[in-house]
Order: sequence, then C-alpha cells, then structure tokens
Amino acid sequence: MSNTRNTEEKEALFDKIYECPICASEIKAKTVKTGKAKLESTDDDLRPVYQNIDALKYDVVFCKSCGYGSLKKFFEEPVTAVQQKNIQERVVQNFKGTLVEPEVYSYEDSIMRHKFALLSSVVKLAPVSQQAYTALKIAWLYRGQGQQLDREVAGYKEQLESIKGMELEFIEKACQGFMTSYTTEEFPICGMDEATFCYLVSNLCFKTKRYDDAKRWISMVVSSREASSRVKEKARDLKDEIMKVIGEE
Repeated sequence: MSNTRNTEEKEALFDKIYECPICASEIKAKTVKTGKAKLESTDDDLRPVYQNIDALKYDVVFCKSCGYGSLKKFFEEPVTAVQQKNIQERVVQNFKGTLVEPEVYSYEDSIMRHKFALLSSVVKLAPVSQQAYTALKIAWLYRGQGQQLDREVAGYKEQLESIKGMELEFIEKACQGFMTSYTTEEFPICGMDEATFCYLVSNLCFKTKRYDDAKRWISMVVSSREASSRVKEKARDLKDEIMKVIGEE
C-alpha cells in the first residue's frame, strides 16, 4: 500500500470502544467514518465494492487480550455462560496475545481477525448462518487481496492462484452453512429476506460448481412473488449463466 493511500485510509478511520464479553477488556475497534466508504458497485455474490477504502477490512471486533472476535453485525448479541465457558476453554487458553494494532489493516491483518471471529462463532455454537456469513466475509477479503496484489511482485501468478484457492475454500464453507441454515432458521437470515438469501446461495453454488443446486435455488427466486424486481433481474442473469454451463435452454 502506498504511503499516500495509507495516509488516506488512516484518516478515514476512528477507534470505536467496546467491552469484551469474555474477559471484560476494553477493545478499540477501528471503524470507518461515516461517509468515507462510498459504494462503487456490488459483485454478483453481493460483495460491496467501495471507493478509496475497503470497508470490509474493518468489520470485526477483536479482543487482543483473549482472542475473542465477532463481526460487528453480531457483536452486541448476548453471550451465554455456556458460550463463555466454551470460548475460555477452546480460544482463550490457546491464544498467545501477541497481535499488534497497525494504523491501518492490510488484508492479511483483517483476514486473521476475521478467522478469529469465525473460530469464536464456531466454538460458541452461534447460528450456522452467522458462521456462514463470517466465512463469506473472509472469502470477500481474499478477493480484495487478490485484486490489490502487485502484478510486478515476484511470483505474482502463484500468489494470485493461492489467494483464489483460499477464496473458493471459504465460499464453499459459506455455501454449505447457508444451505443448512435455510431449514433450521427463520427469515430474515443475516439481514436477508428469503429471495435475496436464495439468490446468494445459488450464486455460491454456481461458484463451487454445484450446478444442479444452483439451478434449484435460483428457480425459487425467479418464481417468487415476494422477490423485488432488482433481485429478480439479478436472478434471471444468473439463471442464464447456469443454463449456459449445464447446456440447457
């Protein structure tokens, strides 16, 4: 990251204070100032793309004292005594507490924090959809990392291939989790209505070459009476892509 870009990103951030629900330590979570992250576009799997700063890097509250982490979207949800015990036994006791706090996060910094958040969500048996959503955020971060990779760096192609492999690995985790949550949770799921959710699952199935599943999920959107015109338009485009691959009219 260039010095100019680093400075611009630093100026777009402030520290928001939280209290860790596991060890009661003060957490300073870097947060993007209102208006500093302007939405530029949205990827086909709903990943938001921002101008100047990737706000997705700053979406986790992470405790450097004990290793507990959570997406900001879910951080305020109560942590039960059983969940605290599980985190203490399986996260805190194995955490070395050596992470530094850089002025801005590299993708490596952010991915590491998101992986701690995913570990915490798994250990405390958070809803499967939350685990899936966290995995999806990690996949998006790997995508951003690949897009920002310096083409002139030695071994560029090999590094990019590795990053894309990690992105696909976490897309697979997200896909599996979301499919499970559809039958076990009520809508809205992670803030998504049913049509948006089914579109996303179809897209993730398509990316992981589960073409029959992708076709089944997208058909639910196309035939839905509740889906918005925007989601239906995206669904028709995705269905066309699916049909091209599986060779059907």
